[in-house]
Amino acid sequence: FDLRHDNRWLTGSHECHWATISCINNNQTVVRIMLTGMNIQGTFPDLLTELTSLEELRFQNNSMHGPLPTNVSGWKNMMFLDVSTNEFTGTIPISWFEQLPSILDFQIGRNKLSGTIPTEIGLAVNMKGFFAQDNLLSGPIPTEVGRLSTLRGFHISENALTGTIPTEVAKMRQLVEIFFFENELSGTIPLIGSIKTKALRLHRNRITGSIPDSIYDLSRLRELDLYDCRMSGTISSRIGNLRRLNYLRLQANRFSGTFPPQLGNLTLLQEAYLAINAFSGTVPFQLCDLRVSGGSLDVLETDCAPRGSAPPEVECVLGCCTACCTGQGEDLCERG
Repeated sequence: FDLRHDNRWLTGSHECHWATISCINNNQTVVRIMLTGMNIQGTFPDLLTELTSLEELRFQNNSMHGPLPTNVSGWKNMMFLDVSTNEFTGTIPISWFEQLPSILDFQIGRNKLSGTIPTEIGLAVNMKGFFAQDNLLSGPIPTEVGRLSTLRGFHISENALTGTIPTEVAKMRQLVEIFFFENELSGTIPLIGSIKTKALRLHRNRITGSIPDSIYDLSRLRELDLYDCRMSGTISSRIGNLRRLNYLRLQANRFSGTFPPQLGNLTLLQEAYLAINAFSGTVPFQLCDLRVSGGSLDVLETDCAPRGSAPPEVECVLGCCTACCTGQGEDLCERG
């Protein structure tokens, strides 16, 4: 694991002298193992579950495979557990929620885990981060997530999750990042109850309905990505409340109406993807000013290209829009 002979693993010295291990109690008790990006192969070593004082275990960015251990009752002190970016298979062990009362950060993303998110996730009431993105998970998001009142990062994107986003999300008032994109979620967006939310990424799902009013109350929001869903309705003038927004992607939906001039209030906006919708009218000068008057807006895409002999759906003054689309597909966009 390391280049130094005197602290190599499985030598005769005490494990507290091995590389990547941290100990307490005069170097007698193992509390931290950090094995990140070391090209480790093989299955999860069950002997590690016998380290009853372990607080942090990181195995990310390796080539480990097989199932995750089911008996972790000895890990009563475990707070940070990261086995992401490996090749682990099987299901998420229910015991990881039942037997880890101190868990704060739970990272299993970028593996090959299948099955559902266990309802027992609601037992991890102290958890601040749940990262299970880029796996093979299916089924619904359990309503029990509403018990996770301290959760800040909720990343379950790039799976095959179905059903609706549970209304219990409204109870999760500490959420900062909500990454549910690239699943098969349907229904409408429920009330977002955390005013601390900075990133809401729901793109590439089957979500319908309009943008709920609660989103316009997220004054700390920086990223709003609803790309390639099935949403409709208009953009409310209340979008001007999102003054910290720097990324807005509403592309490839069924939104209609005109662009509210309050978009010009978003002085930190850097990218705005509004094409492949049913918007009409003229891009307001308040929004164009963010591009042509030294503002921060670098990308502005709308349906400002003509459809054959028909005029464009959206009018955009010269130098304002960075791409003009026909409203019929991304391959029909002209980018300058």
